[in-house]
Amino acid sequence: MKDIEAFLDDLRLQDRRPDTIRNYRQTLTQFFKATGKTDAKDITVQDLKRFLVEYKTHVKPNSYFITVARLSTFFKNTNRKIYGELKKIRLKFEETYLEIEPIEKNVFLQLLKLLGEHHHGRRKGTVYQVICLILISAGVRIGELLSLNREDVAETKDGFYCLTFKPKTTKIGKPKKVFIPKFSEAGNSLRHYLNVEWKGKDKKDALFLNCEGKRVSRHSVEVHVSRCGRKLGLTVKCTPHVLRHTYVTVMRDRNVDAKTIAANTGHSERTLMRIYDHVRDERKKQIAQAHQVI
Repeated sequence: MKDIEAFLDDLRLQDRRPDTIRNYRQTLTQFFKATGKTDAKDITVQDLKRFLVEYKTHVKPNSYFITVARLSTFFKNTNRKIYGELKKIRLKFEETYLEIEPIEKNVFLQLLKLLGEHHHGRRKGTVYQVICLILISAGVRIGELLSLNREDVAETKDGFYCLTFKPKTTKIGKPKKVFIPKFSEAGNSLRHYLNVEWKGKDKKDALFLNCEGKRVSRHSVEVHVSRCGRKLGLTVKCTPHVLRHTYVTVMRDRNVDAKTIAANTGHSERTLMRIYDHVRDERKKQIAQAHQVI
């Protein structure tokens, strides 16, 4: 549909993230399919209300309000009457807490081993190991990590790999740098990958390549990590996001300041405290054991 494509082109000109554009496309396509119309100017208030009433019964409150916000952005310049109706809806996002158990070290090491053995192609097995090690060691988002090119990785004189994320690839829209110690597990794995598996490629190429020489996709990482988790018999979620969550949880348990963690993860300090600082059952037990009042 022309209206949707024109809107998405505007987002691209604004250097909006690919996943943001994809999410807008999904929401708008769903909306127009439900209304049976193709032109934004033909949408009526009745069409909007009918869609929202039906949609609200199938999703969680936050998902509903996110959809309202996306529709509002779209209709701001395409149908002012519908935009006015959407602006009447008060967005009330609920506080969310990540009830995700971090992955234990011994389980993570088994996962790494399985990832390496899971593929016939040597490069493909190695690349997933490197990705997972950086996720759990630095807490970056999987989408940000996979957006890196080889030229975005540099060695510092004091023994670190510096990963530089461009503004349009970060969720906050600002550049950021993450440092990986060269002789840590993640650093050793990255060095091997660069010197052996990646050798001979152009520096403008994607950092993480699959067996076909193309950029590794987020879906591919999620599928293989989840598959390996099931092979290990894990009853809890095993995803790239769990590895990022593990980094934050471990850093908070070790009393690393929120500002440093926020700089790596891309969260604001306030958001970091809100969604991550719930106390895990295991931590409660440790505190109860160590600090008995009587």
